[in-house]
Amino acid sequence: MSSDILVTEISDTLKELIRFRSTENRSSQLKQLANYVVEFFKSTGLFVKQYEFNSKPALVITTKDTLKPKIFFQGHLDVVEGDNSQFIPQTNGTRLYGRGSVDMKGFDAIVMHLLRNKSEHQANYNVGVMLTFDEEIGGKNGALQLRKLGYDCDCLINGDAGYHHALIYAEKGILKLKIKVKAKPGRHPFPWQGENAFDILIQNYNKITSLFPYQNKAADADNWYTTYSSYDVRVENDALFYPKSAEMKLNIYFTESVSADEYF
Repeated sequence: MSSDILVTEISDTLKELIRFRSTENRSSQLKQLANYVVEFFKSTGLFVKQYEFNSKPALVITTKDTLKPKIFFQGHLDVVEGDNSQFIPQTNGTRLYGRGSVDMKGFDAIVMHLLRNKSEHQANYNVGVMLTFDEEIGGKNGALQLRKLGYDCDCLINGDAGYHHALIYAEKGILKLKIKVKAKPGRHPFPWQGENAFDILIQNYNKITSLFPYQNKAADADNWYTTYSSYDVRVENDALFYPKSAEMKLNIYFTESVSADEYF
């Protein structure tokens, strides 16, 4: 098969995948999409296992009847909500647009064709594709449940991320914190009458962020530094009084050199 024909076939499959409105609250669309994938591998001789966890489908297709292929390609077929028009695939030159085209039905279409095209030589391969339908809401009824069933591999390839077409072999850990301060405030002109919860929050925030000297070193070209991000800053005060309550959320994205417990 020529590369042009293969690209066309993958593109056609991707268009079909995009047309399914496979969002978390559309159980019928998720199941129809799962059935579409099962039909895609019909008569290939591949081993197709179909699961359902709390109304969320999950599929595993392998060249051998095993829980542990040498290589697993992992993808998800659920997407976040979007406008009706986003579920109609559109082409512009060499580009194809539609909800989930990158995240991550494009990768799914590629590995589906890869496995199906190699199925006639399946005796020479020990590979599989794992496709789940709940990644956008946490993966607890997809990848986690499949792992509990004993699925494993020597090498797992997931096409859901990356920088500059590089192969990513590690991701940072995430420590999520909420810092909250409550104080008995004084009135605006009389700071000695009480405490300012926002001031106390900022003082502690500055102490925490001083622990991350490489915050400004991280960049697209090299982001393997521990960084932080603050958000959802909230302040509560009564009329004529400075803040009695202040809080913020803080995410710490850390490299493997320090554990979440150590950062905490």
